[in-house]
Formats: sequence, structure tokens, C-alpha cells
Amino acid sequence: MERTPNNFGRLKKLVPASVKSAVKDALRERQFRRSVRRVAELPMGERPSREMLVELQEGWGNEGFAARTDYLEEVAARALETRGHVLECGSGLTSVLLGLLAGRRGFETWSLEHFDEWRERVTAALARSNIGGVRVCDAPLRSYEGFAWYDPP
Repeated sequence: MERTPNNFGRLKKLVPASVKSAVKDALRERQFRRSVRRVAELPMGERPSREMLVELQEGWGNEGFAARTDYLEEVAARALETRGHVLECGSGLTSVLLGLLAGRRGFETWSLEHFDEWRERVTAALARSNIGGVRVCDAPLRSYEGFAWYDPP
């Protein structure tokens, strides 16, 4: 039996890839803003649910590189317990989460980042979401004895 494409399938083929990509990005950004707002509205000291963290991940994008949900759960727990500022090696979704949870408790997060484009993306997301208390610092990688690591400012 031969299948005939439905109207949606035909329409989908007519839409340019750049338009599809722009719509997908806009929907992802909307989900990210919504999930950030949900975490920000939690009562002080309350940990985000796994569902909230998954929603935050999906809105953040960066599949394959973003922090896993179990790691985000641990970061959230630590952010709610910290008694001091946080030094993070590498920035991303965890920087956002630390800003939302530790930042509102008055603790700063200092994130070291060696990729200019990534540092700009994280900094822009923090600014768009009004998340304070996170400083994403330029920290190029430096060669040490047999490995490369951040060269902190």
C-alpha cells in the first residue's frame, strides 16, 4: 500500500530550513525563560524538582554537552547548602542554576571559561534572564605538566 503524504508533510517541505530553525530557537528560548522563572519563584531554600531541571535542560539546548539531570540535582543541592562563594570550572547551564539558587542567597559564582563564544552565550543568557551573582571570566587553557587546565585571571 502506498502512503500519500498528509498536508502537514507537504507544508513542512515548503518551509525553508532557516525559518524552521528560527522557530525552533524561539520556542526553546521561551521554554528556557519559563523554566528559569519557575526556579526563581521557588521559596528560598527549596530545591527544584527533577521535572523543572529537565525543562531547564531542554530550554537551554546544547544537547550532548549540557549537564545531565543527576548532576544538575547535585549542583542544586550544593547551591542551597553553600556557605561561601563558588568557583566553577567551565560555564553553562550550571552557571545559570548556581546564579538562581546560590546567587539569591548572596553568594557569587565565578565561572572560568576558555571559549569566547560560549562565555558570550552564557553571559547573554544570564543578562536576559536577570540572573545576578555570576561572573563568567575569560580563562584560557594553559599547558601544565602533561595536561591543559584553566589559567585563572
